[in-house]
Amino acid sequence: LGQMESRALAQLTEEIDPALVLAYHTQGKVIYWQFDDIQVPGAQALAEDFARTSGYGLEDVPPLVLPDTLETIGAEAFVGCTALEKISFSGDNNLKIINQNAFENCAFEGTLDLSSVCIISDYAFAGNQKLEGIKTGDALISIGSYAFAGCKKLSDITITSGKVKYGSYAFTGCESIKEFTVNAAVLPEGMFYECDNLEKVVIGKDVNEIGAFAFRDTKITKFEIAKGNRAFDCPTGEYILADKGKELVAVVPSLKGEFSAATMGGKDKVEVVGNGAFSHNTQINSVVLPNVYEVGDNAFAQNENLTNVQLGKLEYIGEYAFFEVPITVLPNFNKGTDIGKYAFAYTDITSVTIPNRMDVAEGVFSECDKLTTVVIGNDVVLGKYAFGTNKDESFKIENYNLNDSKRFYYTFATALTSVTIGKNVVIGENAFANAASLVDVTLGANAEIGYMAFYNCDSLTNIDLSKAKSIGDYAFSGDVYNVCLDDAMAYAAVSEEGTYIYTYHAPNLVNIDLSSATSVGAYAFTYCRELVNVKLGEEIKELPEYAFGGCIALQNINLDKIETIGDYAFMEDDLRSVDLSKVENIGEYAFVNNKNLTSLKLNEKGTDMAEGAFAYAQA
Repeated sequence: LGQMESRALAQLTEEIDPALVLAYHTQGKVIYWQFDDIQVPGAQALAEDFARTSGYGLEDVPPLVLPDTLETIGAEAFVGCTALEKISFSGDNNLKIINQNAFENCAFEGTLDLSSVCIISDYAFAGNQKLEGIKTGDALISIGSYAFAGCKKLSDITITSGKVKYGSYAFTGCESIKEFTVNAAVLPEGMFYECDNLEKVVIGKDVNEIGAFAFRDTKITKFEIAKGNRAFDCPTGEYILADKGKELVAVVPSLKGEFSAATMGGKDKVEVVGNGAFSHNTQINSVVLPNVYEVGDNAFAQNENLTNVQLGKLEYIGEYAFFEVPITVLPNFNKGTDIGKYAFAYTDITSVTIPNRMDVAEGVFSECDKLTTVVIGNDVVLGKYAFGTNKDESFKIENYNLNDSKRFYYTFATALTSVTIGKNVVIGENAFANAASLVDVTLGANAEIGYMAFYNCDSLTNIDLSKAKSIGDYAFSGDVYNVCLDDAMAYAAVSEEGTYIYTYHAPNLVNIDLSSATSVGAYAFTYCRELVNVKLGEEIKELPEYAFGGCIALQNINLDKIETIGDYAFMEDDLRSVDLSKVENIGEYAFVNNKNLTSLKLNEKGTDMAEGAFAYAQA
């Protein structure tokens, strides 16, 4: 509605609301009866009648005609135009730049002539599932990341320029590509990822870098390196080497059995396994490379049948290096080894020993549901979720002895039962969270126990905290679930009183000695329902909100040095006598429902006491 007359006609149409509008342009002699997948009842039949009478052609939607002066198409210009099947130009094609997402999720068919284009940006044609071919010219400089991702029928690709720079995952998910020749300096990460029918890739003479996952989930059985390429060697066609044979860059996805010196004709010089080199190879079961000291990111990730890995003494293990690999024994590493995030997550290892003075990154051993014992040396730093899990068993069936009715409750699939921790260890966020089978923890001096470190460890009964330095928020707390006894999936909130039960997942600690601790975090021991006795250190001056809330068996705790008690800090506990002689502030409902509390000593200088501080302390 850019013109005055167009706006006037649109306004008139809205005012009179006619049953039928005929809007036509006589020059093209074509009738377009539909636009942008809008299906008007009766429109197609009416258009067919007009076409027969007039002799005009009939098409579903007008093609996009671009002016011959156009050089740049802006970002997201036609994104999601699901009826757009083709474009044409009013004269010569002078288009130079197609910006990001310009034609994403359109419906182009056949082959696109992009011979004048210099730059095809990120996601420019992603999701065009009917596009079959592209023709580019010598002017092409770059094809961006995910530029043709998900173009499932794309198979006919003509690239004549020798200067093209490809972005990561440029052709990922192009299921119909069978052959491709690349002569860019960099063959980027994921370029042909999930090109399910790709059988042949020729790596040109100018290629000097190959990214991770470049050939993952393809049908390539042999690599081909063009003559004159000095960066890579491919002795048998089944793997690619770099750096004079010292780096293993990639193996063909179809490689089976064992990869070892024998695979390489007895000439094993490999010291580095590159990023993603074996990633998602589902048929290799053994890798023996005794000279390797460095393993890159995702090097063996998701090799579901790889059970035997024999490498040298590793100095570097990249992120996700053995992610979801069913190995049972860890490769060799020492205190100086740099281990990346989630390097051994979801493996089948059964025991772990961490040497002194080592930093363990986030999630390195998380979700290892066959892990039974962990030994940690002195001066170690455990990152968040180092040994934690979020993996749940479907449901665990329990009998609550109510009319022999079996009901379900949530639990976690872990085998870890014993942890030994040395001195001066920092136990990070969720480090052992949800380790539902963990019973015993031996803890050295000066441990810093972080946020949710032992959260949901509902079998934990033995841990000596007498030398612990600090206790973080939620460190020994746990989830609370309810189960309706009439309907296991019903909400307790709408059930009659007394028809549901709660399940608690906090540790089952009975006695806690915090005599060396300097601080206790909020919710630190919430719902530790077996806890009876607590000894606080003299340096602890504050107990924040819910610190011991819901500890229904808690009877004894020394509070004579405490100055501040937070909201709900001791809600629903079983305290009998408390000395609050140094306390200056008591939060809301701090001691609510302590029904057996009979003796209370307050600060002679006065205490700032919030609403409901001792509500329902009936005794």
